[in-house]
Amino acid sequence: MDGSRPGLQRREPLHQTGSVSGDGENRRDMPTQRLIFLHIPKAAGSTLRQIIRRQMPRGNDLTMYFIGIKPGRTRADGVVESSALEDIERLRHLTDDERAQIVCVLGHLPFGIHEFLPPGFEYITMLRNPVERIISDYYYILRRPTHRLYQAIQSRQISLEQYVTSGLDPRLDNGQVRYLCGMREVDGVFGDGALTERALEAAKRNLEERIKTFGITERFDESVLLFRRAMGWRNVFYESENVTRGRPKIAGLPSDVVKTMEEQLSYDMELYHFAANLFERRLRRARIGRFQLESFRSMNAALRLYTRFQKGGVSSAVDMVRERVTQFEERTSERQATAR
Repeated sequence: MDGSRPGLQRREPLHQTGSVSGDGENRRDMPTQRLIFLHIPKAAGSTLRQIIRRQMPRGNDLTMYFIGIKPGRTRADGVVESSALEDIERLRHLTDDERAQIVCVLGHLPFGIHEFLPPGFEYITMLRNPVERIISDYYYILRRPTHRLYQAIQSRQISLEQYVTSGLDPRLDNGQVRYLCGMREVDGVFGDGALTERALEAAKRNLEERIKTFGITERFDESVLLFRRAMGWRNVFYESENVTRGRPKIAGLPSDVVKTMEEQLSYDMELYHFAANLFERRLRRARIGRFQLESFRSMNAALRLYTRFQKGGVSSAVDMVRERVTQFEERTSERQATAR
């Protein structure tokens, strides 16, 4: 592969220059906040998106501009992938007046999209343990026959271990570095060239210096609190969306399979560890500790239970309690397996 794709003209690497359901509050009274949500697939982006929606003012079809995804009509639909290149090309051809109406750009898009927008947009994103992300992605596809990769996986009987090296999608090869590096020749959308240390260092630099704030999927509640503090968000309670159920965890996989995946995802692993350390420092600086975390979790659980009761009555609320108990038992089993 020569690393380039037809469509937009390649420019210099972009890392070098800077430039719970329901509304909850009257969004028309909220201050305008211009965001770019770089949604890395299977990193809790769908759940975060419901919170972002509540921070946006009401507007027209351009207020929230989607790239690489098309939200389903219902929660069960999840999201459907669209052509990121086509969506970006459409954005480029909007008039200045039309672009001025955009308040939030979000989707499976690479760092650098700010070049096609008016000044003042700020990036946010979520990262995830790379192995967990690939596991979730693989089993998500197996449960969706309409997914563009489903037939290839089934017809070739590709296993989880083979999936990460299959080449079915360039973003399987250290996709988080590709999304964040800002180098079009390797970002997985404009180009799919081979990654280098330069791309990894660019991704780290963008994460620390160019992205306003970010979260970690494995620490989602703390991430939400950090977003609230950094962005001034309100009504950040949520229900998890687009979760891949019934998939194995890292602790349940053979150690040799995990090792193979970690080696294949070595750039993403290094970026993830860098992000986790940076995230920890920012939590301390924001003074987000156990008390704030437990208070938020208690309130979020209570609101979810109340919402479930309102929508489905007692039986629905009881089902939710059972679901929470099951999740607690699963987490306890994982900790015990890790300890062994």
